[in-house]
Amino acid sequence: MLAYLSAFGFLYMPESDIAKWIFIGFLGSMVINAIFPHLIATVLMKKYAPGLLTGLLLNIPVNSLVIYQMFLKNLIVWKELIISTLVVGIILLALIPLLFKVGDKVSS
Repeated sequence: MLAYLSAFGFLYMPESDIAKWIFIGFLGSMVINAIFPHLIATVLMKKYAPGLLTGLLLNIPVNSLVIYQMFLKNLIVWKELIISTLVVGIILLALIPLLFKVGDKVSS
């Protein structure tokens, strides 16, 4: 849901640097998330880690293409991508416990 909100935020406010940074931060974070922990966990545990195929077949190609197109259109620079990915990634990691609690309440 947060990823969709970030995409719609950038779509409706493309002039907003904050909307852009949140959006590219999500894109970068999801690319990294497909590799760390999902791919690494699958290799180390020799057992499929849920989310790996989605990450490898959907998140990495689609997000990488969007990032590439943003570079081609001079909408972003490397510094923005790296810093946004780190900041959004840290925020997402911090939200994991809260999101699990919300998920438990919703599912029960």
